[in-house]
Amino acid sequence: MAIPNLAFISLVLTMTTVHGQTVEPVDPVKRAVSAHHGVVRYQQGEFTAWPANNGLWTWDGGQEILVGFTYGRYVEQEGHKIAEPRNGLARSTDSGETWSAFFPENYADDRLPITNLTEPMDFEAPDFALRVCGMGYHGNAIDEPCFYYSYDRGATWNGPFRFAGMENMNELEGITHITPRTDYRVLGSNSCQVFASATGGPFEDKTFVMETGDGGLSFSFVSWVVPPTDPYRAVMPQTVAVGDETLVSVMRRRDKPGTRTECWLDAYASSDGGRSWSFLSKVAYTGFGDSNGNPPAMTRLEDGRLIVAYGNRSLRMLMCRLSEDNGKTWGDEIILRDDLRYDGRFADFGYPRVMQRPDGKILVCYYFSDDEHPEQYIASTIFTLDEFEDAEIERSMVLPPEHE
Repeated sequence: MAIPNLAFISLVLTMTTVHGQTVEPVDPVKRAVSAHHGVVRYQQGEFTAWPANNGLWTWDGGQEILVGFTYGRYVEQEGHKIAEPRNGLARSTDSGETWSAFFPENYADDRLPITNLTEPMDFEAPDFALRVCGMGYHGNAIDEPCFYYSYDRGATWNGPFRFAGMENMNELEGITHITPRTDYRVLGSNSCQVFASATGGPFEDKTFVMETGDGGLSFSFVSWVVPPTDPYRAVMPQTVAVGDETLVSVMRRRDKPGTRTECWLDAYASSDGGRSWSFLSKVAYTGFGDSNGNPPAMTRLEDGRLIVAYGNRSLRMLMCRLSEDNGKTWGDEIILRDDLRYDGRFADFGYPRVMQRPDGKILVCYYFSDDEHPEQYIASTIFTLDEFEDAEIERSMVLPPEHE
C-alpha cells in the first residue's frame, strides 16, 4: 500500500500553489454549523486526555453515557504535559448535556496485581462494561495486557485480569508489547471478540482479533486484521457490525518516523464474523511529519450510515466523515472544531469517542485546549447531521515539512 499522497488530503485551497509547489484540486470540506462545544472534565493545573485510550459506554439508548479519561498534574515539558497519570471516569445521564467525574477503586489502576479470572463474565448482563488495558501508554504502565469489568455501569469494577491463553498464541511469537485499547464485540452471554494490537518495535503495531467462549476464562487467536507483513502501523481499531457476519474496522495508520512520515485512517472489512479480513478504503488523513496522527472513533447510526470522528494534528482540527455504503466510500470531510490553543510545537488534542443520542444528534468526546481552558481537558461536541455549510481552509501546513 502506498503512503497517502497530497491529493488524498480532502481540503479546499484558495490558491493553486503553496510555497512554490503545485497543489492538485481536491475534495471540498464542510463545517457543522450546529456544533455546540461543552466541558466533560476540566481542572485547573491538570492535564486530562485520551478518551480513546479508555473507552465510552452507553445505556438506555444513549441516555446514559460513561467515558474514561487519563489525568495528571500539568507540567511544562516537551511532549504531553502530564505527570503521575491515573485514570478516571465521567458519567452523563442526560445524553451528554451535563457530566460528573468520579474515580472508582479498581478502575484501570496499574498499581494492582494482575490475576486470572476464576468465574466467567456475563457479557449480556444489562449494565455490563469491559475496559481493556494495553502496555506502554499513559495510565497503563503494566507488564502485560489486562481487562476490568463492571456489572453496574462503571460504578464498581472487578480486575485486573489477564488474557489467559495469550501465552499460547503462536501467532504472537516474537511480540514484545500487546497494545490494545477498548474495542470489543459481544457474541453471547459467554462469548466475546476483543480487537487488539501487538508490536515487536516502535510504530510496528498490527491489529488482530482474539475471542473467548467461556466468559473470559480463556482467549484464543482468531485472525490478523492487518498482517505482520504490512509495512505500516495499524493500531487502535474501532469495529462495528454492519450485518450478521459483516464487520468494518477502522484503525490508526502511520509510516515509521522520517521526514515524510504520514498518518491516516484505513478501513478493513470481514464477511465471515472476523475470521478473515481485507482492505476496504482509506478514510481520512490525520497528519504528517512528527504529528503522530490520531485514532478514529466510529459508530453505526440509526439510518445505517457509519460516522468516523478524528483529529487532524497538522490542520489542528477535529473532523468527521460519513459513509453510506458500509465504509467503501466516504463523504466530504466535516469540520467540527478548529479553535485549538496551539503552542507552536505540538497539536495535543483528539483521541475521540463517538455515539448517537436518542434525539439523533451526534456526541463526540475528546481532549482539547482553548483560550478559556489552557490546560488539556475532556471536551464534547454535539451536532446534527443535516446542518453543514461549505468551508475553506487557507492554511499552508497542508504540505509535509520538506515542501516548506
